[in-house]
Amino acid sequence: MTITPFRKLFIGILGFTLLLVGLIGLLLPFLPGWLLIIAGLAVLSTEYVWAKRLSDGARKRATTITRRRRRSDDLAA
Repeated sequence: MTITPFRKLFIGILGFTLLLVGLIGLLLPFLPGWLLIIAGLAVLSTEYVWAKRLSDGARKRATTITRRRRRSDDLAA
């Protein structure tokens, strides 16, 4: 699939908009900030290597946190 300049521009605008709204969401209680940041990185990772690296790192950290939480829940039960 060839990447057209319009597609790259659209992905860039969408991804950076999600990142910006996610950053604002970190300050406001009614917006899911981290969720929007991760979504923005996922969109941007289709075109940009730096976003792919950040997205992969965030995914690894989320997996680690989930495993630790499950272990602590198992110990508490």
